[in-house]
Amino acid sequence: QSEDINRTHQQTILALSACGWALVILIILLFYSLRKSREAERALNITVSVLQDAKNEAEEANLSKSKFLASMSHELRTPLNAILGFAQFMQFDPGHPLSKAQNEHVNHILEGGNHLLELVDEVLDLSKIEAHHLDLSIEEVDAKDVIADCLALSVPLAKHRNISITNACNGKSLPLIQTDRMRLKQCLLNFLSNAVKYNKHGGTITVKAKKTNDGFLKISITDTGLGIPMIEHDSVFQMFYRLDDDPLRAREGTGIGLTVTKLIAERMAGRVSFDSIEGVGSTFWIELPLASNTKVLIWTDTMLTGIDALDKDHQVIVSLINNFLHPSITTDELNKTINELVTYTRRHFMREEAIMKICNSADLERHRESHQKLLTSASLQIEELQNSYSPESLRAFSKFLNNWLFDHIIKEDTQISWYTEGKEHLIQKALDAIVYDDMDPAPKD
Repeated sequence: QSEDINRTHQQTILALSACGWALVILIILLFYSLRKSREAERALNITVSVLQDAKNEAEEANLSKSKFLASMSHELRTPLNAILGFAQFMQFDPGHPLSKAQNEHVNHILEGGNHLLELVDEVLDLSKIEAHHLDLSIEEVDAKDVIADCLALSVPLAKHRNISITNACNGKSLPLIQTDRMRLKQCLLNFLSNAVKYNKHGGTITVKAKKTNDGFLKISITDTGLGIPMIEHDSVFQMFYRLDDDPLRAREGTGIGLTVTKLIAERMAGRVSFDSIEGVGSTFWIELPLASNTKVLIWTDTMLTGIDALDKDHQVIVSLINNFLHPSITTDELNKTINELVTYTRRHFMREEAIMKICNSADLERHRESHQKLLTSASLQIEELQNSYSPESLRAFSKFLNNWLFDHIIKEDTQISWYTEGKEHLIQKALDAIVYDDMDPAPKD
């Protein structure tokens, strides 16, 4: 019995010893894990900081590029127009008529010069949009007149390839739209030129327009051309996209026409998209708000605060809010837009508060509280929208956003400029020092 007690005692000691060693090992492992975790956290913080710095530098460089190109508009266009003007003067000078060979040479100059001018215009338009220098003249427009003008310009191009164009809007009554006449014409001409370029010889182009149930006019242009492979659909409106590698077609443009068209449409509270079947043809369309549509919010100079960073933010937010109003928006697009809007709005509030702080605004705390209230209200609206989605709840959310943005800009943000005059350097310093709460990419401006 004594031996059993000793054996039990020894087993207990061994068990306790093993537990003690296991505890020591566990503590060592936890300490090692904690140390590695802290090292990983420090490395992650460094990586995030480096990525943020690189992102800020890239955005600053891109904005500087856009501002430079936008400011070069006059300098680039003037010599080109001079070349074209003198070439036309040589061609039509009755006192010194050109020989047949000379006339052909001048025609080459005019053809190349006009093509170069078109490319310059596209690049400059893109730069103006990116730099938020695109001027819009919003008015009530009769879309039928614009469509007719665009078709008159497109028919001669189509005849070269025996392509017929049908205007299905003839004889129809279309409601007025609120838009920029010149920019609408630019968008439609871009669609029409692509419909000619990528059509088959002897094909057809049909232009239609109809009113949507949500207060927009949808203008569509259908061709019987190459069509677009399904795998390329997501790339169509991306920069430098081309349908095929035909060198004859590739040299006809920059590959940014559709990108510019999309950005211009969005600036006018509109939307562009397309349907296409490979080998059958494509339909590109643009939706623009009716003159009677009071729900959309189109950016105008009356909303300027005088602070470039805030005005840029407001233009992006206006575009995102207007995305909710389009009848053709899908559920995926809706959720994506909501996420982009929330991310961008939070960042905008951080930038706004940083500017107010460095400029010693006495209204900073009250302004910050209004930001928090707006974010809280928006979160409740988003939750309700996602739990019980319906066209009515979407319209209510859009109305809330429109009212918020207009009231906040006109009543609140315009007053910030009182404190910021002559402090551009301080403002840029404050903006550069911001570390955002997330590293998700904000929407393209």
